Amino acid sequence: MADKKEKEVNVESKEIKNEAKNTFDDVKDTIKNVKFQDDAKATTGFVSQIFKDPLEILKKTASDKKNSNLKHALILVFLWIIVILIVSIGDVAKTRFLPAGTRFMNVFKDLLEPIIGLIAMSSVIYFNQNGAKKSLTTIFTTVTVASIPTILLSVIRILRLFSASFGYILTPLSLFTSAITLIFIYFAAKDIVGEEENSVFIKKFMVIEFAYFVCYFIFQFVDIYLPLL
Repeated sequence: MADKKEKEVNVESKEIKNEAKNTFDDVKDTIKNVKFQDDAKATTGFVSQIFKDPLEILKKTASDKKNSNLKHALILVFLWIIVILIVSIGDVAKTRFLPAGTRFMNVFKDLLEPIIGLIAMSSVIYFNQNGAKKSLTTIFTTVTVASIPTILLSVIRILRLFSASFGYILTPLSLFTSAITLIFIYFAAKDIVGEEENSVFIKKFMVIEFAYFVCYFIFQFVDIYLPLL
């Protein structure tokens, strides 16, 4: 019995390593082929499409073995990081009493948050699949696409650097975009897992969200606050 469990752990460990390597290679190859000006324009059109028919776009992304939308996903992540960098530097500039090393670490941690969040949610969904598993690359792409409302909110947060009054708008807007993102994540995870019945999947989705909450809770101890996905 113990040997069987050990064998299963070894198989899962090897599977994780292979998936991580394949995803890294996919991302690296895609980045090499990015033509930023053209692809940024195409990504803008893609973002507008998801608000016209979000469920169809998520379904196609989740079932796309070629990961055609990975380039869009990476550009969105790049945008997210750049915006966070701008906002974080603006916030750090207001805390000049802190040592330079501390301010640098604060910015660095802020930049890690969206990346860790997307990887954490993608990994949780990956391990909750039934039957034939979709690749981690496909799941990462789908989760990123589902996070578009949250990414767009981060862009709007730049306004806070100009006036604290924008906080009155950003607070309710943050609640709204978080709710939309949660709905998108629900249907994205549902398409990935391959469960048709909402009554069955809702239980699995609660497990997925709880596992992500655990990740969120753990990273708080090192002052890294994952996005609400």
